[in-house]
Amino acid sequence: LNLGEVLKQNPLSVVITQLEGIVRECLAKAEDRKRASGGRASLERGVATVPLPGIDVPFHSSLLLPGVAPFRECLLTYMRPQAINVNRLIGKYIPNLTGQAFSLAKPYFEAVLDRTNSPKIKQVLKNWNPNPNAAEQQQMGFVLLVELLAYQFASPVLWIQTQDLFFMDYEVRRLVEIGPGPTLTGMAQRTLALKFQTADQARNIKRDVLHVIKDAAVVQFELQG
Repeated sequence: LNLGEVLKQNPLSVVITQLEGIVRECLAKAEDRKRASGGRASLERGVATVPLPGIDVPFHSSLLLPGVAPFRECLLTYMRPQAINVNRLIGKYIPNLTGQAFSLAKPYFEAVLDRTNSPKIKQVLKNWNPNPNAAEQQQMGFVLLVELLAYQFASPVLWIQTQDLFFMDYEVRRLVEIGPGPTLTGMAQRTLALKFQTADQARNIKRDVLHVIKDAAVVQFELQG
């Protein structure tokens, strides 16, 4: 369903009715599958969904917004402003909440506020100082970092924008995923094949997408012979 095209051709009320019909149809099918399997719905891969057995928490969904405040308190328990040099994050750390490189510029704070409606970011903007001293800048950056982390698990992951930043703006040649399994590497390899392969071949650019465990020998430059 191309929602944009449908909205061009039909009034909003008609589109809403159509969407409600689709939802009812999907729910009816799910109920049928649930009854057929003895009361437990079986998970199936869809066009835009991938079942993850064992994970029953709606991560990166607004359903988890009530958990932002306690998660923030948890972060503040283990993080201290003086232990993190926020200037080292500028232009390097890419939060999955924004898909843009970390910045202490006012438009960045405004963009984060637009995505989160964070009261902490709102307070920083209310008392905005265009010429902060080093200590004030450190405190502003720390507040921003904590809010980015606190809201990220209850917000959509902007992975497409993040990859574009990696491969277009930063022209990353070697991407290394650090985690228990090669999840993001597979996504990145598919993105490179679909969006960048032709241009990379024309420019004779070679990119490596590696996993820290699966490709440990390459990542750690353990050369043979």
